[in-house]
Amino acid sequence: NDTIDPFAATTVQATFRAYSARKRYLAMKCAAIVIQQRYRATNVAKQQRKHFLEMCQGALVVQACYRGLKVRRKLVQQRQAAVLIQSYFRRHKEMAKYQAMRLSAIIIQSHCRSYTQARADRENYLQRAQFLQLQKSAVLIQVSM
Repeated sequence: NDTIDPFAATTVQATFRAYSARKRYLAMKCAAIVIQQRYRATNVAKQQRKHFLEMCQGALVVQACYRGLKVRRKLVQQRQAAVLIQSYFRRHKEMAKYQAMRLSAIIIQSHCRSYTQARADRENYLQRAQFLQLQKSAVLIQVSM
């Protein structure tokens, strides 16, 4: 039984080649899996970055809209305050004008009443003086008779 199988070397070589081929195949399969995993991870990272940038951009838009709204509200508030101040100023100005006109009217009325009273007093004085003159004349006429 010490005979050597003439195909033993071929069988060993075939087995070794099959083993080597399988080992290379498994190594390539592992390498392909690693490459695929890294490719997918890179794609996922790109998608996540894109999503993150979109979220940041969205946040910036929301912030800009909010700031714009805040500025517009403040502008409306300032405009209302300016209108109110202008209204109070015009009211104060008109009140001062009214008071000046009222005082002028009072002064004019006072002068008119004084003038009317002075004319009435002068008329009374002249009538009284005329009456006294007539009375004096009547007394003189009566005395001389």
